[in-house]
Amino acid sequence: MADFSPETSIWRAVACALLAGAALLGFAADTTIVSRQADLVANRTPGIWPVVSHATDRLPRRVVVGLFNWENTEKRFDVPLVALGLPEAGTYIAFDLWRNALTPPFQGRLVHTLQPQGSTVLTVRPVLDRPQLIATSRHIKQGLLDVTTERWDATTRTLSGVSETVAGDRYELCILTYTNDAAAPGHPARGFVVESAGITGANGYELVIAPGDGVAMRPDDAYANPNTPDAPMTTLYEPVAEKGLVRFAFISGSGGSVSWRVTFSDRPAPAAADLR
Repeated sequence: MADFSPETSIWRAVACALLAGAALLGFAADTTIVSRQADLVANRTPGIWPVVSHATDRLPRRVVVGLFNWENTEKRFDVPLVALGLPEAGTYIAFDLWRNALTPPFQGRLVHTLQPQGSTVLTVRPVLDRPQLIATSRHIKQGLLDVTTERWDATTRTLSGVSETVAGDRYELCILTYTNDAAAPGHPARGFVVESAGITGANGYELVIAPGDGVAMRPDDAYANPNTPDAPMTTLYEPVAEKGLVRFAFISGSGGSVSWRVTFSDRPAPAAADLR
C-alpha cells in the first residue's frame, strides 16, 4: 500500500507544487493573491512558501504558509510574521492542514518544527473579538480558491459567506471561535457558541440546522417534492464544536455557489482550557 503520510517526500513535493504554482492555477489574473518564497535569498532550496490574499470589500486578508524541510535531519522554522506579510502586533493562531487541528497561539514569529523530509501547510489568522473562517476542506490553499465572500454581522452575531462547491462532495468550513482575552493577552478564550447554521444554494433551496439536530436533507430544486425521483439532494450536517473551533459541513447536490451562514448565541461560552 502506498504511503500517503504528509511526512513523505511525494506529498511534500505535491504540496510545494500546489502552493508555488499560483500562476498555473489562475492566480496570475487575481492581483489580490500573491505567492512567493520567503527565504529565497537565505536558502538555495526555499522552504517557506506563503500565499497571501490581500483584503478586499468581500474578504479579509488571508495567509496560507507551506513549510518544507528538504533535509535529512529535523528542522526548526522560526519565521518573523512580517516575512509572511502579517503585522507583528497581535496574537495569531494557525490551522494545521495535515493534522486537521489548531496550533497553539503565537505572537511576533511563527515557530514550527518538521521531521526530516517533512512538510506542513498552515493557515494563519489573527485572533479577533469575533468568530472567523480559518480553513475549508476543498483545497490545500484552505479557502483561497473556493471562498468568494466572508462577512460578520455583529448585530445578528452571524458569520456568512459564499463558497464554490463541487457537486456531491462533502464541504467543511472550519470556524475559529477563540477570541481575544483582555484579562490574559496572548491567551485566547473561547467566546462564542453556535445557535444555528444554514445554506442557500444557487437553485434557491434552503436548509437550516442547529446543534443536536443531526442531519437535514432536501432536493436542490426549491419547488421539488421531497420525494422527487433522481433530484440532486443536498445534505446539511449539524455544527460540531471543538476546542476553539466549529466545524460546519454540507454536501451540495448540484454544486456551484452556495451561500452559508452560522449564527452564534448571545449566551456566554462554557469555560474551556486555553490553547497553551
